[in-house]
Amino acid sequence: MRSKSIKPLVLITLLSIFFGQKSFAELEVNNAWVRSAPPNSKVFSGYLRFKNVSANEITINKMKSNAFDQIEIHSSFIEDGISTMRKIDNLRISENSEMKLEPGGYHLMLMSPKKDIKEGNLVELIIYYEDEDRIKILRSDAVVLRNGYE
Repeated sequence: MRSKSIKPLVLITLLSIFFGQKSFAELEVNNAWVRSAPPNSKVFSGYLRFKNVSANEITINKMKSNAFDQIEIHSSFIEDGISTMRKIDNLRISENSEMKLEPGGYHLMLMSPKKDIKEGNLVELIIYYEDEDRIKILRSDAVVLRNGYE
């Protein structure tokens, strides 16, 4: 006997397609990596490149991960000759532009690992962003690298 509804199958298929991509129409994520750290570290830094391919500004509201309890976006800068960093609440990416999160500038602070983080591991990043007053979710992977450079 045939099922009367294919909605569950369509939904599963759409979710598989959506979450299997590293872009969701407007926002692309490239070159994502996490700097390796000494054993038992509670804080890691992460870097990536966002590309907004839409005609609208995109705002990154928050990020989550399967490997860390908390992710914050920080900005590094020099103030009165001292290097410092500050947490920022959201990251705005202008229309049709790129934003790089890299050492010495904007970066991710990945805090309180939920599991042992080893070199070569893949870390899932879940990115919540807003475009035209809609909240969207994009999933990507970042690889943990030795000595922290690509």
